[in-house]
Amino acid sequence: MSALPASPDAVPLRLFLIAHPKSTGAQKLAAELMRRFVDPPGRGGLRVSVRFAPPNDAGMPPDWKLQFAPQVAECRHALIVVLADDLMTQEVFDDTGTRWKHFVEEVRKELESIGQQHGLLTMAVGTGGFALCPGRNMVRLPEYPENQSAG
Repeated sequence: MSALPASPDAVPLRLFLIAHPKSTGAQKLAAELMRRFVDPPGRGGLRVSVRFAPPNDAGMPPDWKLQFAPQVAECRHALIVVLADDLMTQEVFDDTGTRWKHFVEEVRKELESIGQQHGLLTMAVGTGGFALCPGRNMVRLPEYPENQSAG
């Protein structure tokens, strides 16, 4: 990703919402956040551009350089929000948790290298999400009830 400033016609602000693709609760939270940011101000929203992580049936993190870095480079400001829960940090069947940790560290290092116009916000959905970023502060969110609809 380039350290050069975005062009004058760049998207002023874009929000990237990333959750484990198989986490119903985290996906519902992402959908609710999207609705609140995208809706027009008259309906309580902010009209902010929002992108979700591309679908991934394996439950692994997206490829930062291929799927997000080019979109972030198009923005004057970007906020990457990772909604971490038990599914994202599990190590039972494969190295899912390790791969997600590496993804978050890659994003953090990339954003730190280009200045302060972009940010990373990691949020622990329930207590299991804290394992994603040990030793770092995270925003804590209660688990989203599986049977509750977003909105």
